[in-house]
Amino acid sequence: MYIQPKAIRKHKKTKYRFTALVTLLCFLTIILTYTFFSVKIDPVLFDAATAATLNMMNDAINKAQTETTQNDEINYDKMAVISRNEKGEVTSVNVNSSFLNAVAIQINDRAGELIKGKPVKVKVPLGTLTGIDIFSGKGPRMAMKIAQDTTIDTYTESIFESSGINQTLHKIILKVVSHTTLIFAEETFTVDYSADFILAESVIVGNVPSVNMD
Repeated sequence: MYIQPKAIRKHKKTKYRFTALVTLLCFLTIILTYTFFSVKIDPVLFDAATAATLNMMNDAINKAQTETTQNDEINYDKMAVISRNEKGEVTSVNVNSSFLNAVAIQINDRAGELIKGKPVKVKVPLGTLTGIDIFSGKGPRMAMKIAQDTTIDTYTESIFESSGINQTLHKIILKVVSHTTLIFAEETFTVDYSADFILAESVIVGNVPSVNMD
């Protein structure tokens, strides 16, 4: 019968203890890291995620508006009709609200397509995540992807502004409001976005007595 030398048995026992200690330390590190991140990092992540969400929405609306209004049929003359009398004086400005609603819906749908299923990407320096001021902005940037669910509302508004003597600048504005719910492991929070985009504008020569919404 072969009997293992005592030195070998001792070596294996020491190796087993070392492995068990490393495993325990790794487990404790994971627990402490999770606790630390939950307490210290959430506010930092929330700030970074909020900024990233606003940028994502702004890019999506800009792209959706550009793609939609590149169509030659979408122009100021389709959105509003200026009526004049026999003297050439402006009698009214008729805004085609049904056409504008269709344009707003088209932009809304396209923006929704651009962000559907797209996670919010956040990069934060590791030093910032520690919450310690002297480490803020230092270290490698940690990239994270946060799931989101967004609802978008769009509508249009007609604005008239003085543009010199006997001239009026007519702006047709697309107003966008969205609510993005960011989904973390154990909680969610909502980022609100609102912005105005100029769909079309024109300088009207003469007084503008009234505006009609058709």
